[in-house]
Amino acid sequence: MLTIVPYEPKYTQKFKDLNIAWITEYFKVEAKDKELLEHSQSTIIDKGGFIFMGLWNNEPVGCFALIKKTDNRFELGKMAVDKTHHGLQIGQKMLTHAINFSKNKN
Repeated sequence: MLTIVPYEPKYTQKFKDLNIAWITEYFKVEAKDKELLEHSQSTIIDKGGFIFMGLWNNEPVGCFALIKKTDNRFELGKMAVDKTHHGLQIGQKMLTHAINFSKNKN
């Protein structure tokens, strides 16, 4: 069962690991990726953004960030799902959560 929760510092390493694995699989990890992932608190949250974790049976298996671009515009980024949990519609559920969260925040 999937639960989507706001970021807490205890998820810092898992947020980084999930994203590095996904980026490495499909792209190349760039300096900007490393900066965002290694310092997610200061580069995303402290700048007004949000990070959410997808927990499957209380274990973090997915994540995404809403990165603040302007006062009323955010970019969906750093979304990843652990390869062992593909096919469970975790990504779709996290995307729905991101849309609903954004609508509620206007």
